[in-house]
Amino acid sequence: MLPSTGTYALIFHLDERHRVRIGSLGTLEFEPGDWTYVGSGQGRGSTDLRGRLRRHLSTAERGAENPHWHIDHLLDATRPRIKGAWLLPYDAECELARSLSRRAPGVPGFGCSDCDCESHLFHAGLRETSAAVAELKGGIFVPEPALRRWVSQR
Repeated sequence: MLPSTGTYALIFHLDERHRVRIGSLGTLEFEPGDWTYVGSGQGRGSTDLRGRLRRHLSTAERGAENPHWHIDHLLDATRPRIKGAWLLPYDAECELARSLSRRAPGVPGFGCSDCDCESHLFHAGLRETSAAVAELKGGIFVPEPALRRWVSQR
């Protein structure tokens, strides 16, 4: 059984370079390759892990009616290929972001306006993200097809 609350690391792939306006961060360039976004779902319903990831997958596939968060702007503009997500059944959002920052370059200020992290978005794939998760207390990797099925459940 997958956790209902905790931390996640969404891994997605950009096939080409993109220039995207990301709210107050301005217009940024995103290189092709794998990227990992670190977030958390500590609430209920739309703010638990399933709800957060449902929003991200929907935005990546169909766009966002009202992009609000930095990640909404990026997924809406780029429509990346989702590769999967690490789910950690505990609150470790900033710890995971710091661990990833030692392994891969981050986008300064992205996704971390409510904490003192340098970034919550990294030019990192499964290898780097797996190592960062292992440095903590571990987690569960859910590949894209299973992730899509899980988020669609009520």
